[in-house]
Amino acid sequence: MRACPGEVVTTESLVVFEDVWYQYPSGITALRGISLEFRRGELVAIVGANGSGKTTLIKHLNGLLKPSRGRVLVFGVDTRKSNVARLARHVGLVFQNPLNQFFADTVWDEVAFALKNFEGRVNSEKILGVLRELGIDHLKDRSPFEASLGEQKRVALASILVYEPEILALDEPTAGLDYRSKMTLLSILLKLRREGRTVILVSHDLEFIARARIDRLIVLSEGKVVFDGNPREAFYNPELLVASCLIPPQIPRLFIRLGLDGSSTPLNEEEAYVDLRKLGVGVHVDRGG
Repeated sequence: MRACPGEVVTTESLVVFEDVWYQYPSGITALRGISLEFRRGELVAIVGANGSGKTTLIKHLNGLLKPSRGRVLVFGVDTRKSNVARLARHVGLVFQNPLNQFFADTVWDEVAFALKNFEGRVNSEKILGVLRELGIDHLKDRSPFEASLGEQKRVALASILVYEPEILALDEPTAGLDYRSKMTLLSILLKLRREGRTVILVSHDLEFIARARIDRLIVLSEGKVVFDGNPREAFYNPELLVASCLIPPQIPRLFIRLGLDGSSTPLNEEEAYVDLRKLGVGVHVDRGG
C-alpha cells in the first residue's frame, strides 16, 4: 500500500458502532448490523448506491439519529444517553444541501454563531482566518442564501471548522462543484488529516475519492457493510463494485482492461504516470498548445 503524505492515523478509536440497526418510522430498515470504528487522524470514504444507508449512518455520529438496536459510542459516550448539542461539539456534520444549515442573515453571523455556541464568545480573528482559508472572506457581509452552490458549501464547512471539532463528516461534499473547487476542498481535507483530525466523506464521486489519498474505504449495500479496508482492493475488484451498483474510477478500469493490474494498482492519473514509467511503458503527456 502506498504511503499517504502526512498520515497520522492512530489506533485510538473515537467512534464505535456496535451491531447498529436503524429502522425509520415508515418501517424501512436503513442499517443492518453495522459494526465499525473510526480512528483519530483517518481520512475515510463511505460509498454505496442510493438507499444503501450512507447518510443514515453518518447521522448517527452526532446523535441526530439513535440506533433502533445496538449502540454508537462517541468518545466513549453512548449517543442514546446524550444530546445532539453535546455530541456536535466533537463531531461536525456538513449536510449535502448547505441551505439546510443556514439561518443567519450574513456569512459572518452564520460562522460566528457556531463559535459563540461552543466557545461562549466570538473570536473575530479566528472567524476571519477560517473565511480566508476557504476563500470566502469577501462574502462575510453577504447573505449565505445568495452565494453560489460552491460558496454555500464552503460557508457550511466554515461554520464547522471554526470551532475545531475532532471529527468532520461531509455528505456529498463535491456535488455540484467544478474541478477547481473540488481541488480546493481536497487540499483542506488533507490539511485536516495532517493535523490529526478524523475526516469522513460520504460520496458518489469515486473519481474524487481516488484522488483523495484516503486511508480507508467503506462500501455499503442495502444497509450492510460489504467492504471495509484498503481502497485499492475495492477499486480493483470490479465484481464488488458492480454488485454494489458502483462504477470503478477511470484509472483502475483502464489498468484492469490493459491487464496491468497484476503489476500496478494506481488510483489516479498522477500515480498511473509514475507506475507506467516504472513498468517501462512509454507515456506521452499532451500539455496542449
